[in-house]
Amino acid sequence: MPTKKRAQEYPADFKTQAVQLAITSGKSRRVVADELGIGRSTLCKWVEQHHRTPNAAEVISSVSGLSTQQTLEQEVRRLKRELEIVRLLAPEGSTFRAWGARA
Repeated sequence: MPTKKRAQEYPADFKTQAVQLAITSGKSRRVVADELGIGRSTLCKWVEQHHRTPNAAEVISSVSGLSTQQTLEQEVRRLKRELEIVRLLAPEGSTFRAWGARA
């Protein structure tokens, strides 16, 4: 009797990055899925789930009472601070340190 193949589980951040790549890369879902080594139907399911889920800014703004614009501005400031810390900690001459560096 053949055994049923068990579905592979992927980390949440892998799914998030895959969805962002599928949405923003301009590549077909098939190409993105092949590049990531996952099934096209799996990627399509993740993208569909992403579109049905409210984004974090909407959830935070509804809880905090801030407008979505204010919430996004706060998030941008936080991410810029984090990026600056990473740049400061990156080894001298690394590609990350040069990437996005201010001239």
